[in-house]
Parts: sequence; C-alpha cells; structure tokens
Amino acid sequence: MSKAAFWAALSAALILGTATPAWAVTYSVTGSQTFQTIEPGHANALCFTVTITSSHILPVTLQSIRFKNLSVGSGATQAQLDQELGSPRLYRDTGSGAFEAVSDSLMKQSSASGGYLLFSAPANASIPALGSITLFVVTNIPTAVRDGENLDLSIEAASDIVLSTALTTTSTFPVSPAGSIAIDGSSAAQYTVVGVGPGNVLAGRNNDLALDVRISANGYQTDRLEKIAVQNEGTATLASDLGTVRAWVDDGNGSLDTAVDRLLGTLSFTGDRWQLTGLTGLQQGRGLDIRPFVSGGEENDRGKLKAGLDVFKSITPGVTASLTVNTDFAETEVDARQINLTRFELFLPEKRTFFLEGAGVFDVAGLGSQNPDLIPFFSRTVGLLKGQEVPILFGLKVSGRQAGLNVGLLDVQTRRTALDEGPLSPPEPARRARQQEPLRAILHRGHRDARESDRRG
Repeated sequence: MSKAAFWAALSAALILGTATPAWAVTYSVTGSQTFQTIEPGHANALCFTVTITSSHILPVTLQSIRFKNLSVGSGATQAQLDQELGSPRLYRDTGSGAFEAVSDSLMKQSSASGGYLLFSAPANASIPALGSITLFVVTNIPTAVRDGENLDLSIEAASDIVLSTALTTTSTFPVSPAGSIAIDGSSAAQYTVVGVGPGNVLAGRNNDLALDVRISANGYQTDRLEKIAVQNEGTATLASDLGTVRAWVDDGNGSLDTAVDRLLGTLSFTGDRWQLTGLTGLQQGRGLDIRPFVSGGEENDRGKLKAGLDVFKSITPGVTASLTVNTDFAETEVDARQINLTRFELFLPEKRTFFLEGAGVFDVAGLGSQNPDLIPFFSRTVGLLKGQEVPILFGLKVSGRQAGLNVGLLDVQTRRTALDEGPLSPPEPARRARQQEPLRAILHRGHRDARESDRRG
C-alpha cells in the first residue's frame, strides 16, 4: 500500500469514527399510565407518559410519534372509539416530571383515525445530546363518550417513533404499560340548561316552568334517572311564595305541556333543596309501568290493611293510558293550612299524581290556566264531597296528543260510602270551548238518590 493510500484510508476511518461512534447509536423508550376513573367532560386527562432517551453525542429531533388506540367499549366501532379520545394534545415536560397544563410546552394537537393517533412534526421536539425528553398525551374527555368506555394507548413498534437521526433502539415493543382511563357516570358538562324567563308568575297558578334541563343519553345500556335535587337561587321562599315543586319528563317536543308530558312526582323540601328520589320509571323499555302498594293502619281498635295497584302504559309515543285500582292517596302532599274568613270556599289545588298526569288535556278551552276563577272541570272534586272522602274503587285515564289533537278520557268509579250529609250527587258539568280549540266532553253519570257514582271526562 502506498503512503497516499494509507493516509486516505486512515482519514476515512477517522471521519467515520467521528460521525457515528459505536457508543452513540441507540435510544430507549419507556412509558407509563395510571388506572383512572373519570366522568365525561373531564378536562386535561392524562392518557400516556413517554420518555425517550438518546445516547447520541449530538442532539436528535423527534419528527413523529404514533400511538395505537387500544380503547374498548361494548359494541363500539373503531371510528367511535377514535372519536371518544377527543382531540389529544402532546406536551413536553419542563422538568417537574408531572403534567402541568400551565407550564408544560404544547407541542402538537391531533386526533385518532383508523385506530392510530399520530403526532407529526411536533414543535420543540429536540432531544438533547446524551439526554432525554418526557412527553405527555393529554385530552379533554368528550361529553359524547359513553359510560363504560375504557380508553387506552400503546406504542406498538419501533417504527412508530421517527427521529432525525437513525438510531437503534434498545427497548422492547410494544410499549404498553398497565393503566387506562375508565369512563364512569355522567357529569354536568353533558347537560344543557335552557333559559327560563324573564317573566311574571301570578299567585295561585300551577305548573309554571322554573327549570328546563336536557339530559342526553349516555352509556351502552339504558340510562336510568334515580334522583333529582334542585336548589333555589332566587329570593322566593317556601312558606310564602312556593307551594309545590314538581318534576315532569318532556314528551319530545322540547316544551312543557302537562297534557302530554309525564309527571315524575313532587319534590320534597329537605331544608336547603328540593329533591325526588327512588325514581325507577325513566328507563326505556316496553312503556309499561306497574306500581303495586300496600298500606296499613288502625280503625276502631282493629288493624286495617289496604292494597292497590297503579298501571301506566304508553299506547303511542304521545298517548298514555293510566289505571288505578283501590286508589290510595296516602303519599299525596298535605294541603297547606289556611284560615277562611270569607263566604267562599277555599281553592285547594290538585296534588294527586293520578289526576295530575296529563291534566292539561282536561283544561277545557284553556280556561283553567288563563283564569283560575273559572275552571269547568276540577278534578279535586273527584273522590271528595263537601269535605268528605269518597273512596275511589278504580279509575281509568287516557291522555296525550295524537295527530295534532289533545286526547283525554277519564273514568273514575267511587266505592259505596255512607255520607254524613245526604246522598252522593255530583255537580252538573260546565263546558265552554273557543274556536279552533279541540273539543273535550265531560260526562257525569249518576242519580241524585244513588250512593255510587261514575264520572267520565
């Protein structure tokens, strides 16, 4: 070998050794996740933490990093699972080792597609010489995510990490640490509160809308509302301004209409809020709700047991049939105590659930809602006569809206009862209808000398 060839070979060897030293050609990857249970709508949920360490003597730039979406959900497609990751963001740790949204540097935002989450050309992605970089994958959990989802990520292969300099990894793939995000429950972020008012409420009026809340579907199984609790943020007081707080379920038209909406019940005041518990009838099903009941007591030193049944059946989405047998109104809210110094009878509003459901249908020509002093049909008189209770044997009601018309049928049969003053004699009906108003008929059957009567509406 000539001297010139020798020096040329030596120079090439020195240049090769300087460019890629044998001890500076590797990188390693570590990842971590934690087991979390989070509600939909949760902000800045930490999905994955990854640290990339380089042994190169020169800085290396991370050009892209890709994660596989391992999220699972019953019956969900891959596209749905990708959407439920939201729009994840890639942050660079500033040195604390824990994610801090205020101080950590945002590098890139992306979204999952085809089962993968790719962050391409992230900003500020330089890995220092003989150093490391820690990255956080963070997302805001969408409100549309379903209860029961389990969000999970992994780095499947070395090819999912692309560096500016080709290095050999010393890590084993996939990088899939234990941990995931379990979606459980629902949150206020999923609810929509529709503004009510401003407006004026007249004394003595019933069913004035005070709160309008839309609760969306959530989860793989049928949702069930079990409790409602509301607080008064106004100046009205329970004793003098608020009589009764009731909860209704919309029939689907987006507005309160007691003729077709379903009454959930009356909320009880607990000292700082009104609440209604034990709800079981809001889940989707066959549209059949059966409520048996038993009540006991003592009369004339003898035990007394009473059993009955309430049945509700959805005939169509807008029409509901109700049947009550051996009706017991023991759970009905007690009327407020009043002193009457006039020659007129006190007006006591209807509070019995059977009669309140679909009551708007029997508001003949709108007279009851527009003028409380003129109510052609007042259900409070059914089962009562001059302050005396007339036990209800059974009642049948069909109410709702069909083909643009309000439909209402009410048939109540009272039990034979000995009254203190005279025979049972229902008052004569009054009927009045405006033009362009669906006509309702009120029929009373009975004889003045009879002790059993029947009312149909």
